[in-house]
Amino acid sequence: WRSVLGLRQERLSADVRSATDARNSGQAAQSLTTPKLSLSWALHPSHELHWNAGQGFHSNDARGALTRVDPRSQETTTPVPLLAPGWGRELGWRAQWTPSLQTTLAAWRLDLGSELVYVGDSGSTEAKGPSHRRGLELNLRWSPSARVLVDADVSLSRARSEDPAAPYLPNAVSRVASLGASYTSPQGWSSSVAWRALGRAPLSEDGRVWSPSSVTTQWRLSWRQGGGEWRLEVFNLFNRRVNDITYWYASRLPGEAQDVEDFHVHPAEPRWWRESEVALIEAVENAGGRFSRNCADLVRFLSFGGFRLGEASNITWADCNFDRGEIVVRGDPEEGTKNSEIRRVPMIAEMKQLLGRLREESRDALPASKVMVVHECQQALKTATSRLGLPHLTHHDLR
Repeated sequence: WRSVLGLRQERLSADVRSATDARNSGQAAQSLTTPKLSLSWALHPSHELHWNAGQGFHSNDARGALTRVDPRSQETTTPVPLLAPGWGRELGWRAQWTPSLQTTLAAWRLDLGSELVYVGDSGSTEAKGPSHRRGLELNLRWSPSARVLVDADVSLSRARSEDPAAPYLPNAVSRVASLGASYTSPQGWSSSVAWRALGRAPLSEDGRVWSPSSVTTQWRLSWRQGGGEWRLEVFNLFNRRVNDITYWYASRLPGEAQDVEDFHVHPAEPRWWRESEVALIEAVENAGGRFSRNCADLVRFLSFGGFRLGEASNITWADCNFDRGEIVVRGDPEEGTKNSEIRRVPMIAEMKQLLGRLREESRDALPASKVMVVHECQQALKTATSRLGLPHLTHHDLR
């Protein structure tokens, strides 16, 4: 068996200067000690049990930590903490049934001292009371041959608030499933298909309104020759009418006398496809500079994950969960993500391959080490696009 024990000290300081009400100005600071423990038992050369527990946190908007008077109603408000602690536990079983078949089963629980809930009126998030989540996750990875890979994931969870009058957490999906398959031919072409299903989710805290479930499918065909790659990708293959996100809150359109509660959605794109010649990465990698390969890896990382540059630059190895096939995006340590929300990005097949190679090349890296060696590659992009005769590209264009 093996164990890992960690202890981390966090401190966040904020200085807020309100432009409208001096009562909401000032300074705040908070410290938090977060212990972590990981235990693993090898029951058999092919079977392993693991138990992980630890404390984490999410940070709240610094303005909320110093707001004493509501700017609209002028009523007295209670500031929220800068750091909201959370405790997580996970018990898992990993089995290697054959050299080509691996499964992972995990039961987990997460208790947050404060939950962030989206507020439609202001278009922002609001700190609420404590919440509790628990669930089961099953992952299957099967490679019947060196050229075929099948990956399946199922996640079941239950999320609840401690408030008996508002027990549901809006947009907390309780069922998620995904299935993917890929094939790579000896002649250099490959094809993959990915299917994803999202279950229903509560949209109101009292559970009156729920979002519908959704299913989407993507297909990709690519062909490598020399230093380039041709790729055809079809999104929403079966042209399903689904929404990327759904909210429920009151709003008022021009001409309406009063607010009306209704759905607010961002519909998914109908079936669409794109064809591309992927020679850009090779041009960046073969530029001959000291950090050319690192720049090419950053281009891949931004493209495969859809990250903003500031987000990608701050992702650490601790944020990469290979068992769950996801990356936790926290953004800048001081400013967070653009929307001040921590989100989870699935690892597509190309991302798993990239991170697997980088992890092999940096075996001595600590969990807190940054995944990317370089934090920008604008000059490399400029040089590569000029050589290929392509339009100018920025980091943001790679999303």
